Amino acid sequence: MKHLYRFPDRLRYENYFRFDKKWIEDLSWAGLPKASQAVLPVIAAHCNWRGHARPGEVTIAALSGLSVKGVQYGLKGLGTFRGLVTRRYGQLQNRGPRSYRVRMPPSREKDRYFPIYKVVFEGGNWQALSRSGRALYPVLRWVADAQGTSAARTGKAWDECMPVPSHLAKYAGISRPSAYAGLEDLARKGLAEPPEDDRGTGRWKIYLLPVRRYDPEVLSGMVALKFGKRH
Repeated sequence: MKHLYRFPDRLRYENYFRFDKKWIEDLSWAGLPKASQAVLPVIAAHCNWRGHARPGEVTIAALSGLSVKGVQYGLKGLGTFRGLVTRRYGQLQNRGPRSYRVRMPPSREKDRYFPIYKVVFEGGNWQALSRSGRALYPVLRWVADAQGTSAARTGKAWDECMPVPSHLAKYAGISRPSAYAGLEDLARKGLAEPPEDDRGTGRWKIYLLPVRRYDPEVLSGMVALKFGKRH
């Protein structure tokens, strides 16, 4: 019997992967199916320093909030995505486990990427997000960087940005109503905070490290109930 994924009791806050800004700028991210947007960052979060990763489909499903069929659909949608190379390995070359290589910018070229921390996934936040919330999170990080108010530039523990819903919708591949809903969902799930003024004209805080964490025992129990029969 294979071991199912378990959400960790202790989180390591220093680990991250390098999200390529070009994925958003050239609308590659916006053009992905929503299942692919859920899957790609999970794979990237598993990469070693060379960009190689081998998470199983059940692990990806647990961390993305999808079913295994949803993961398979998401992987299919990444088939022509230039930022990911997928190969089969093992004795069954056409049906064996997959290995992945994510084409991330070199760590020294800091102007080409922004970090997305692994704790976003291991803390249960990513799997809890709605489709629009997952589509928006990298875009908001990119917007903050473009506006010069990212954490890297301000020295704060969060990015700040003034989101324009039509702009967000374009680069996230969602509708304007979904952009509003996605912002609210990110706030509920501990990854964003709205402006303090009632008019909503101030800057949103976009958290690099979630301010809310989900109970790992509860999450691991849900994984066992959902995927245990597969093993």
